[in-house]
Amino acid sequence: MNVYSSLKASQIDLKRTKARGVEGLKHFLEYAEQQVLINTSNNHKENSDYIISEQIADALKAHGHIVNTNVGRSNFKVDVAIADAVNNDNYVMGILLDGEVYHNTQTTRDREIVQPTVLNLLGWKIMRVWSVDWINNPERVIARIEKVLQQNGKLEKTFVKNTTFDVTKEKVEKIESNEKGYHTYQGLEDTDAMSDEVLAKKILACEQPMTLMYLCRCICVHRGAARVTSSLVASVKDIADRLLFVQEIGNSTILWTDKACADSFSGYRQAHGRDITEIPLIEIMNAIILTVREQLSIKTDALTLLVAKRLGFSRRGSKVDQALKEGLEALLRSKSILETDGFVRLPE
Repeated sequence: MNVYSSLKASQIDLKRTKARGVEGLKHFLEYAEQQVLINTSNNHKENSDYIISEQIADALKAHGHIVNTNVGRSNFKVDVAIADAVNNDNYVMGILLDGEVYHNTQTTRDREIVQPTVLNLLGWKIMRVWSVDWINNPERVIARIEKVLQQNGKLEKTFVKNTTFDVTKEKVEKIESNEKGYHTYQGLEDTDAMSDEVLAKKILACEQPMTLMYLCRCICVHRGAARVTSSLVASVKDIADRLLFVQEIGNSTILWTDKACADSFSGYRQAHGRDITEIPLIEIMNAIILTVREQLSIKTDALTLLVAKRLGFSRRGSKVDQALKEGLEALLRSKSILETDGFVRLPE
């Protein structure tokens, strides 16, 4: 059965209505989206949450980990917590499920940004595991958790004790991330006396990667010009063809000083005054990959919200959505990420 709807289950707030028809529609859409039958009984929901968290805990214990479930003293708890092998009172990772608390959280921002961010600020290393992924392929989920644990083990360890927290009372805007700082060319020399070639190379060496149009705009800023002219665009295109490394991804043209810089770049930077169309697609793609790696598996809508936030955009307009869509499509074409039933994950 194919279901076409302009309304998503998460957009229906049962706290604002007691109509049984609306409740039934929400549960039907949840079933259509997740392919998991959702019983309206609260006891059943709680039991389902408990069963899945215990199954994950048992599987991790079988791999030699010390695991606790339902950790925390407020209404919002970490479903599965993996303890440090040396000091069992400390936790090296927390796993959140899409259970009762997840579905009762009113907004996507609260579910996907506020709650994980508050836990991060408390010292938790958080991963999200979707019930549908666990039901369909538990071995793959455990393998991905083990992989992230190994990656975290190579970094400086951060421990968290069993702490009282109440995410519903927190107001958090900033997402913890590892973005690279944006270094701006200062132009202390007499830029008016420089040729287009010299100035373009100096700016690019400091601010790469750059789109062609953003490089043109920066040249205009340093020269006090009011707008980008067609002659400047033609000049920079010629410089790029002769002297720079030009990377083509889809319809995006990205400029580098040389190929070695392009090959070694794996990060992203916040907008720093750039329009979304002026952010090289490779930065958007890297931000997407990092977000998927952190979340293990994530819905496409939630992913784009998190990535937009990472890049410094508090709101998603049509241009932001289009840029993120292009980044997702480029990664899907290269099989750097995979999408199944609306969920995005990294390949095995």
